[in-house]
Amino acid sequence: MALPPNTDMLLPTLLEGRWLLSEDENAMVINAEVRDLEPDVGVGDDVVLKIGERESTWRVVGVVRGVLAGPRRTRATTTSPRWCGPWGGPPASR
Repeated sequence: MALPPNTDMLLPTLLEGRWLLSEDENAMVINAEVRDLEPDVGVGDDVVLKIGERESTWRVVGVVRGVLAGPRRTRATTTSPRWCGPWGGPPASR
């Protein structure tokens, strides 16, 4: 499950690109820590994520100051909750 795109619960500092839009599909915002760990990944790049056994392609649309991750953890915020379960794993069976 993901937050709605226009939520006031999360107000990150945008460093590059833009925040998520309600019409986005497979869009992601990374934090600056991810960009530092993966310097070849930036706004406009497509990234293939593997969740469980399933791979999907996501477009990086923005970079925010590192508020989305804990110590040395890589996380992303997405607009497609069908791919992410409560803790970044696969969604629960319905």
